[in-house]
Amino acid sequence: MGAISCAVFLGLGGGVFYFLQRDTATPPAQQAASATAAPGADKAAVAAAPNPFQKNLEVVGLRLTSQDMKPAVKFLVVNHSGAEISGLAGEVTLWLGPSRAEKDQVGTLTFKTKSIGPFGSQEFTEALTTRFKAYELPDWQNLTAQIQVTSPQP
Repeated sequence: MGAISCAVFLGLGGGVFYFLQRDTATPPAQQAASATAAPGADKAAVAAAPNPFQKNLEVVGLRLTSQDMKPAVKFLVVNHSGAEISGLAGEVTLWLGPSRAEKDQVGTLTFKTKSIGPFGSQEFTEALTTRFKAYELPDWQNLTAQIQVTSPQP
């Protein structure tokens, strides 16, 4: 009889705790803002959200070269997911070290491919849009790459 009573009290206590946590998980200010938000606001929030494929992609193996007397970059895009990604396109921003300050931006480039297989990679050579001349570019050891997936859309 004691075990049944204990189980009932634990169940009731857990239910009350869950109910209270559910109501306090979203602050009242956010609840009011979401209730009065315009219908178009949801579309803007979805557009601002990062592409779900982005968390599974990495840019590695940066090699600075020149192509037709203009700066270019050879690099690998690695797919760390177990799914094939078709119609992949994106923009890569190169930074001087880990900083993301405007003055530390080295340049940008875009890439596009038909697909990258699961746990696969693909090498690209793309022109680099930069304010630097080819001989002014920093060494590859000092660069970090940030990828922004533009296609496919979720």
